[in-house]
Amino acid sequence: MLRRGMVGMVCALTVAIAGCGSGNFEEAKKANEETVKSIEEIVVVLEGVNSPEDVNAAAARIDEVTNNLRATLTKVKDLKITKSEAEQLQQIQQVRLSSLQGRMVAAAMKANTHSGDNPALAQALQRFQDMGQSFTTE
Repeated sequence: MLRRGMVGMVCALTVAIAGCGSGNFEEAKKANEETVKSIEEIVVVLEGVNSPEDVNAAAARIDEVTNNLRATLTKVKDLKITKSEAEQLQQIQQVRLSSLQGRMVAAAMKANTHSGDNPALAQALQRFQDMGQSFTTE
């Protein structure tokens, strides 16, 4: 579920900005890079959860990254690029996303086992996923 939300969000970014316009490729590429870096940051945060004491700080950081990512996606959602530019963005992100998917799932599972009964981490991940899905359905 988390994997589908992550991939859907980045793909949605590419689809959302694809259209008949041109001249916006560098801005779209930058937003794409910020999106992938945000996902990488969440993975690193999850990988750092080793005890129940780490959960609240990790959840807070995931929420912060989620809010920053929401701002990035909102800023570029009406940006238009050509179909060939959209295909370029998809190719650029494909390699990085493939490795991130496995890492995120493994890290989330590990973090969950170390979270104790604290639901903060699961709730933060759900907010991240919900935010990503909100951009795929717009």
